[in-house]
Amino acid sequence: MSGKCENQPYLVLMKTTKAIQERIKREMISNKLNITEFSVLEVLYLQGKQTIQQIGNTILISSGSMTYVID
Repeated sequence: MSGKCENQPYLVLMKTTKAIQERIKREMISNKLNITEFSVLEVLYLQGKQTIQQIGNTILISSGSMTYVID
């Protein structure tokens, strides 16, 4: 078995995933956001108005951490 992947759809998916991750990383850096702050914004964008507890439950972080992130 050669080390070359013959599954073209898989390769395309992985390259696309990498490109998206790199774009998100660049956007986060240019907007001075960390991954948690970005996640909060993403939840609000996708789900609309949420309480701090709902956001914390969605992105799986504690209420104490949420207070820090929101501030």
